[in-house]
Amino acid sequence: MKLSKWNYREKIFLALLDIILLKYTKENGSLAGYDFMMWVHKTYGVLLSSGTVYTKIYSLERRGLVKGEWGERKRIYTLTKEGEATLNSVLSDPTARQFLTSLEKTS
Repeated sequence: MKLSKWNYREKIFLALLDIILLKYTKENGSLAGYDFMMWVHKTYGVLLSSGTVYTKIYSLERRGLVKGEWGERKRIYTLTKEGEATLNSVLSDPTARQFLTSLEKTS
């Protein structure tokens, strides 16, 4: 079976999903799962299932990198100090920043 360019991009994207979630949360001030899924599709051209997204968000919450609170109709997540430190550590590497940017859709 031959893998296309998009298959590789999706595999790499999924491997970096936790960092992308943290980056999105920092840039937007908060995170809601559905809003993130729509942003991912628009920005990266990747369709994620809700199971994929929420499993990763819950993992980040268990690790203390994000904190969730119930809003009016949905759970909203914000970065913790540990989450911000983790993200800053990753993004302090120029190669990591460039690599994340290179995953963005180039339509």
